[in-house]
Amino acid sequence: MSKLKTILGSVTYWVYFCITMFLFFIAVLTVRIVTAPFDANRRTILNMVGWHGRSYINIVPGWTVKVTGLERLDPKQTYVFASNHASMADAVLMFYVDHPFVAVAKLSLFQVPVLGWTLYLAGFLPVKRGDKRSAERLMAEAKRVLLRGTSVFLFAEGTRSEDGRLRTFKHGAFSLSRETGLPLVPVVIRGSHLIARKDSSSIAAAERISIEIEILESLRPEQFASTEAFMEETRERMRIALGAQGEPASDTPQESA
Repeated sequence: MSKLKTILGSVTYWVYFCITMFLFFIAVLTVRIVTAPFDANRRTILNMVGWHGRSYINIVPGWTVKVTGLERLDPKQTYVFASNHASMADAVLMFYVDHPFVAVAKLSLFQVPVLGWTLYLAGFLPVKRGDKRSAERLMAEAKRVLLRGTSVFLFAEGTRSEDGRLRTFKHGAFSLSRETGLPLVPVVIRGSHLIARKDSSSIAAAERISIEIEILESLRPEQFASTEAFMEETRERMRIALGAQGEPASDTPQESA
């Protein structure tokens, strides 16, 4: 594929993203004002965000997404979702988990005009990487969200993988599951690193890419004697489900969240 076609595809995609994100922010702001008195958990907005997030994948003709395991989710159950993280595209691919949730995202995204405002309106949770106090605030707020009956979605690795392979897990999702007694649902996303690689803003909008998302069996925290055992079992299940993509990557130690 020519370099020019790749550049044009990426630029076109970002122009579309910026225009539609502004329009969507206006819609979310309006809905938030109207529903605030009776929708404390922001379910209406979360459903809107889910639909809109999926649209950024569905709009590209060459991208296909196959989702399996949705039947494993109970619509009435609150979950802690934990997935692998190989691409910035995961931030919208996670909405194919068709279950209302609040997501954890890095603080820098909340500082982006329009996008950040929308994240705040949706009740998403910011965290500053490497900041212990920020991580503590995140855990406290995420726990409150879960106990109010809204699921929370985190990337188990905390940051994107360099090559799409599974990295070391952080404690955050597993600690939340243990502290609240709520089940943890592992989610594996295969192939998203082909859409957008780490440390690059280029989007492969001109390429044909097949993405697979699998929702694995939920795990109960009381099954495990420690957070470490919980993490180890979850990571092993995700590694197997990811296949070759789940094989160990060259990694550096990461701080706990």
